[in-house]
Amino acid sequence: GFRSSLSVVYFMYYRLHRLYPNCELLMPESGNLPEKIMDLSADDLIIACTFSRYSKNVIDFIEDAKKQNAKVISFTDSYSSPVKTHSDILLPCLNDSTPFHNSVLSAIFVAEYLLQEIVIKYSNKVSDRLDKIESILSKKDSFYVK
Repeated sequence: GFRSSLSVVYFMYYRLHRLYPNCELLMPESGNLPEKIMDLSADDLIIACTFSRYSKNVIDFIEDAKKQNAKVISFTDSYSSPVKTHSDILLPCLNDSTPFHNSVLSAIFVAEYLLQEIVIKYSNKVSDRLDKIESILSKKDSFYVK
């Protein structure tokens, strides 16, 4: 993701990393995308997000990811989005909003739905990790309790 669509990707990363520790947030600014692309394989899943005025960085990255046989899920605003040709699954999310910006609300909604489905489907695999996280947070008095 780039600009406002980065918030969708970060949301997915934050939530998925709680379930699967091998999740990574890949950022073009990190300067290590060539190494990350080189290490991709058919065992990897890329979740991308870009909306109108589509990010060239995102499109180039998922094109390269597909060449490495990685799977790609893309959040975008239209079936005619340029990420369509490089995506295994295309999730169109309307983003029309006020004149000065486009909304990512529908993409966040779809992301939340996908995350809930993952937890339901793979609850036996992720519940131990979630319990351990909660245990650590409880021991650290991380939350205000009345």
